[in-house]
Amino acid sequence: MSGMFPSRYKLVRKAGDGTSAEVYFCLTDDIINAAKAAGPLTTDSPGFEDRLTTLRKSLVAIKIIREDLDREEDSNSEMSGEQYIEDDPIIKEYNLLKLIHSSTLPGAATAKKHFLSPIGHGMRGPRGRDSWLAVPAVEPSVSLGDLLKVSKENDLKLPTSLAFHVFASLTPSLLFLREQLRWTPNDVKDFNVLCKFTSESPLGLPECVFIDMGMALELDQQANTSDCVDLLQLVKDFADRTVMSTDKDWIAFRGMLDDNADYSLREKTASILGNIWTTWKSVAEEGRRKGTEDDKVV
Repeated sequence: MSGMFPSRYKLVRKAGDGTSAEVYFCLTDDIINAAKAAGPLTTDSPGFEDRLTTLRKSLVAIKIIREDLDREEDSNSEMSGEQYIEDDPIIKEYNLLKLIHSSTLPGAATAKKHFLSPIGHGMRGPRGRDSWLAVPAVEPSVSLGDLLKVSKENDLKLPTSLAFHVFASLTPSLLFLREQLRWTPNDVKDFNVLCKFTSESPLGLPECVFIDMGMALELDQQANTSDCVDLLQLVKDFADRTVMSTDKDWIAFRGMLDDNADYSLREKTASILGNIWTTWKSVAEEGRRKGTEDDKVV
């Protein structure tokens, strides 16, 4: 197992996996050595809570291509090493995250909150062709898909503020990616957005963070319009699970989603989504604030 990771990282636990990749929570040697030097970590240890918090904040998520896919792709690949790296989804994800977090274009400061900041990347394994990506761990790892699943399985209603929040958080971030950087995630769905709780989270709601950017496309090379309607459908999925509300702005917002979050309308362009955002931005932000107070979300 240790050979799967860069030498300076030590495995803590597996965080999750998908069709093509696996994610592991790790700590660096420096953090582990510092923890050891501070003495045993037990509930009776001085500063136990602070030390535990430091360790949790130091967790790094390492993403790697599944080993069975590595072997299969390598055995069948006739690509040169340069082509292999260029097409590698993990290297592509690293380069896109780096592009986002180095940008000074309009909207960048807000968008950066909704994409993980890359810590590092590289190649591993005996062939030197097995890629890895390091990003800050989001702990606990709860996705919007997890929230919807719990809501449906337990017949739990969600606050209207959460639906407004998903729209207000993710729409400008997707528009920034598409219009300013000319990229698109190409895989917008509920399980590809994590809920990150920070002291800066608006009104106590989780920060919504896009993950799994390995399928991203450069729009100047390949067109994609489905992400825009996929995002609106995601917001509608939350709106459909909310508590009953007679607020006129909420009813109008629901009507907008019903009109636009239609999977038969795949050609929902960034220009159309931009117009929707301009029209509904203030409604969503005010609805999030007012709904949070009414729903007592803390």
